[in-house]
Amino acid sequence: MIITSMRFRPGDMKHWDEMLVVDRANAKTDAYRRRVDEARSLIADFCARHSPDEYYIGLSYGKDSITVAHMFRQIEPRARIVSVHNVDTRNPDIPAVHAALGDMLEHDYTGILYDYANADASYFDAAGRPAKWHRVLDELARTKGIHVTGIRRDESSAREKRYRAYGV
Repeated sequence: MIITSMRFRPGDMKHWDEMLVVDRANAKTDAYRRRVDEARSLIADFCARHSPDEYYIGLSYGKDSITVAHMFRQIEPRARIVSVHNVDTRNPDIPAVHAALGDMLEHDYTGILYDYANADASYFDAAGRPAKWHRVLDELARTKGIHVTGIRRDESSAREKRYRAYGV
């Protein structure tokens, strides 16, 4: 599914249509099925070790986090989903994506918006850089537990490092 956006550039829809053909062919391969089965198995193992009140699924509204949230909800419908966004940098297409997700967000969804426009000094570190994002995540760790997110580790060296540091 694609949600139209004012941010589309000329050629984006043509590229989307070309990628759909590739993705449909890829989805029929044994390698794809193995990766999906492995992901489902890892999620099921995680859910067997943790009750839904011990973790939350972080939702950025990107394709990776949507996929993980969807897979978790298929295996554990009570999995909590939390989305955190800075008002100043929030993707303007999020409301449309949120609406398209419909029932997936029906149970235990929390959306948190924050901004720096009226922030006091506690929102910034000693160097004057915004620190609220880390404070929000720290608070979520205290109140909702383990942060679960979806990233493709082969997408960048930074994500590969994150995978090595935190594991699956």
